Amino acid sequence: MTKANKGITVSHNNKTITLTKAYATKANTPGTKEFRELANFHRNYPDYDIVMRTATITADKNTHDGLTIEMIEKIIARQTNREELMREYQAFVAFWGKEVTDKKTGKTDIRAPYGKVKSWFLKKVPNYQDINFSQPAASPAEPADNNN
Repeated sequence: MTKANKGITVSHNNKTITLTKAYATKANTPGTKEFRELANFHRNYPDYDIVMRTATITADKNTHDGLTIEMIEKIIARQTNREELMREYQAFVAFWGKEVTDKKTGKTDIRAPYGKVKSWFLKKVPNYQDINFSQPAASPAEPADNNN
């Protein structure tokens, strides 16, 4: 059984009291609520280990450095089915987007959450990294991989 309390988790199966970094920092100051809570947990479970929570790092995670909304739009423009993809993209943004005002320019735009756009894009164009931007974009009548 596990009990969570905003930064502190007691795992009876593992016999551990796990703290987040923020909680541990607060619990380090005597007299704080977190200090008293941790002392109480330690008193109730003296044989449990007190450990810091660590992030789970997955080595097989794909990274997409430099994949911004602007880059996604440029990549869509280089696809042979760009008109269809752009219509889907615009419909996607219209559905998930919300109105956002740029603080510098004052311009209002509709933007969808980056994570949702990226997920959609990776399903539609999984091999986007193979695009050669040094080549001119193909016209709609010719294939994108034409090297003429």
